[in-house]
Amino acid sequence: MKALMINQRILFHALVFLSLHGRLVGQVEVYSYPDTLVYSQSLGKNIRSPLYEVKVIQGEDTLRSYVLADQNTFPDAQKALMTDWHHSTTFSFSGSVGVEIIRLDGKPVGKAEVYPLAFNIPFSIDGAKMRLKLDRPRKLYVEMEGLDKQPLFIFADPREEDPPGPLDPDVLLIRPGMSASEVRAAILTTEKPIIYFDKGIHQYGPETGISYAGYKIPLLGNRTYYIPGGAYVMATFYGENASNTTVRGRGIISLCGKERLGSSVEGVFRLPCAIFQYGWSRSAY
Repeated sequence: MKALMINQRILFHALVFLSLHGRLVGQVEVYSYPDTLVYSQSLGKNIRSPLYEVKVIQGEDTLRSYVLADQNTFPDAQKALMTDWHHSTTFSFSGSVGVEIIRLDGKPVGKAEVYPLAFNIPFSIDGAKMRLKLDRPRKLYVEMEGLDKQPLFIFADPREEDPPGPLDPDVLLIRPGMSASEVRAAILTTEKPIIYFDKGIHQYGPETGISYAGYKIPLLGNRTYYIPGGAYVMATFYGENASNTTVRGRGIISLCGKERLGSSVEGVFRLPCAIFQYGWSRSAY
């Protein structure tokens, strides 16, 4: 299988208790999103994967983990070493789990690889199903025969310790449906140290008086920006001379459906749980 450079959108992950957007059973937690998050003919698609289904198994419990399909919108001339689509799933666990991957087109898996090869992840294949065993958190890349342009990323994260709650007294709660101006004003005027984006889809229209089609969320110093599992934030983040700033969680930050924007923070900027849009080169493994 040839080495590919895989362009992965920014993903973040966070703990959510039993709700429409997250399910906790035993020591495993999965996160839920709508079937369609973004559907744009020119600016990309974020949808439930039509190609993969993933189940997480621990003891007698089996949970279905949402699989996000993200369309690569780079021009064809730049995609020779990239995927056409990348599929990803996120869950949190402690202990050990089995992971079952099902090809929804019904075709047999055939040959497959789980990267990084150095992890030596045990797996088996049975027709259209592939089963992995994990005894610790891992970030993996699965490629099946004939699907080198549509790989599956598995973000098997540890359970979070002491995540903030949306109603905690030191939390500023940002709810889906708030306008761009309301979000900016709330963040710029609060003294609370935690900015919490509630579960659901956060989509912001263009700001006025600017030259790009998007929305910049202000990043302030001495703040934690928390994106829980089940939250989908369509925005970019920007700060100047911001220090002691943390963005964490198990949710998703995406610019799918938006014109490409730049994000920058000058100063100290910590992203302990972030996976940026960057290339994965398996030739390094």
